[in-house]
Amino acid sequence: MSTEVAAMRMFTAVFGFAAVFVLCNLACISILRTFGVAIPFSFPFHFGERRERDLITSLQGRSKSTYIFVSGFLLFACPMFLGLIAYDRLLPIQYSSGYYVGTAVVLMALVMVGVSLGNRIWEKAQRAMDGKRTFIVRLKNMGGWLEQPIQADEVVAVQNEPLVFLNADGSIAGLFAIDIVESWREEKSKG
Repeated sequence: MSTEVAAMRMFTAVFGFAAVFVLCNLACISILRTFGVAIPFSFPFHFGERRERDLITSLQGRSKSTYIFVSGFLLFACPMFLGLIAYDRLLPIQYSSGYYVGTAVVLMALVMVGVSLGNRIWEKAQRAMDGKRTFIVRLKNMGGWLEQPIQADEVVAVQNEPLVFLNADGSIAGLFAIDIVESWREEKSKG
């Protein structure tokens, strides 16, 4: 096989991995949005702090297991595993029992890394929420209304303007043109 053909197959496999990763993320986000988790559709294109901030904002007020399942499994391990399967399928690989055992090991490793990532994001969310007030805002969604929790220190409302949720340092925690449904203050548990 010539080097050009091998390079082209490698390029196709890498592109296939990226395409499947993004499409799987978009599919998971669509499904999560039907269950009230408002993750933005631009999420697969965010990296680092922006990605974590989107997850923390979207999953506020939910349990630790939800953070781990959504951020670690649905939005990391599944897309990564399916992308790797696409990568393997686009390259000429000899499939044997060793390949399938290796694939199972990679899946388990991705799940463990996903659990670790989900746990880390949950811990960051807990640190960010200490002592803040939780506001439930009602957003207009395609099929009706979606209630989204948001943590902030105060709300600034000006007549005929969106509600602005501010953190103690003056940064904007959220911006909504909808009424507040309810609010409560999170108390840091001593333990």
